[in-house]
Amino acid sequence: MRPAVVLVNAVTLAGLAAGLAGIAAGLAGRPDIQYPLFALCLIADGVDGPMARLLGAETRFGRYADAASDFTVFGVGGAVALSALAPTPAGAAILLATWPVAAAARLGLFLRREAVPGLATGLPLPAAALALIALGQAGPVQPSPGALVLLAAAATVLMLSRVTFSRSPMAYAVGLAAGGAAALALGVPAVLLPMAACAGYVALGTAGAAMRGVGLGKPRPAAGPAERSPPLWTLK
Repeated sequence: MRPAVVLVNAVTLAGLAAGLAGIAAGLAGRPDIQYPLFALCLIADGVDGPMARLLGAETRFGRYADAASDFTVFGVGGAVALSALAPTPAGAAILLATWPVAAAARLGLFLRREAVPGLATGLPLPAAALALIALGQAGPVQPSPGALVLLAAAATVLMLSRVTFSRSPMAYAVGLAAGGAAALALGVPAVLLPMAACAGYVALGTAGAAMRGVGLGKPRPAAGPAERSPPLWTLK
């Protein structure tokens, strides 16, 4: 195995290790440790793909390892974190039961769809999970009972849609800066700034998609019939 491939996979697995440690911290009732570790996992998740393309180290193993890491940390771990923030036991149960399913469906589509340079088709799972954590945790904007479940449902629709989100450095920078600035203005604790920054990326990305007139179920043109994914309702 080439050193470049080993390096890229090491970044992916290091992110997974940080995320697993974050899940353990959350189960121990230490969100002050959990959230920074989730942020480290997010950084690794954002770095390994561009690094693989830059070094010519893209592999099937890397693609599946990245998806497995996302599901474990932001699907299962995200459900645990969100359930802890739900104001009612019923809301916690709904989030625990449904968010991992939504995450698995999102990643199944990610693995099936063709990659488009600079674009993500459907809201990326890590951004969705961390944005929901920010909205559920932040004091001044904490949702009322039931609101977190509705927000998770809206995020699920975006994750499974064909709405395209820019993955350019400028889009990340603007969205993260906007979310971070809003968090500071609202007095959000520093430990939540990475999550709030993701919320800014999600909000601006969704607004940008709406301004471009991208429909939630409208297929995006692909390079050819063989590369075009079928609509969601025909997947088998």
